[in-house]
Amino acid sequence: ADTGYEPYEPILALIRQKESGDNYDIGHNHVDRGYSRMTINEVIQDQEDWCNRRRAAGKGIYSYFEGRASSVAGAYQIKHSTLLSLVKELGLTGDEKFDKAMQDRLAVALLNRRDYDDYLAGGITTRRMVRNLSGEWASFPEGPSNESRYSDRNNKALIGYKPTHDILQYVRSEFQEQAADPSAGTQFATNISRPETAQPATPAAAPV
Repeated sequence: ADTGYEPYEPILALIRQKESGDNYDIGHNHVDRGYSRMTINEVIQDQEDWCNRRRAAGKGIYSYFEGRASSVAGAYQIKHSTLLSLVKELGLTGDEKFDKAMQDRLAVALLNRRDYDDYLAGGITTRRMVRNLSGEWASFPEGPSNESRYSDRNNKALIGYKPTHDILQYVRSEFQEQAADPSAGTQFATNISRPETAQPATPAAAPV
């Protein structure tokens, strides 16, 4: 599905595919929680309730059957603590729906926390950007070794370093080519608070 966040969409789509199978409703262990129909506050409460149920059952928050689980939510598998910080960062009330549009917006904020906007403008290398992604989503490799930064039995890199590197480079190349051509008339949504008014970033000479 097109989120409207050019040139974020190719990376957003990759994250959704690897983290959740492009499912906006699932929580931990890919259980359908209907999250896209809840408000943000309801999602936060559901995450807290899940953790409390685990504690009450004497099963640590991170033990689930024989593996691990955490209070993650939605297509981008956003953790409870991360969601709380995003609400504060973006000035949200929590009464907003945690629907597809909001989840995409939150994911864009997470990408920019990891310097994706700076990457598009040529500020950091592709190798650094791959590493930055791996710090937010376990399905991305930390480097050419193809290992997840959070490698364990249930957290493994689900895409190789080279494909990730190649996709990022392609997206940045396309972005800079279009941004440099005023006749293209393309506006890129780099302003996550008001994407409809966003202007293209000014590309610099891009490092590799």
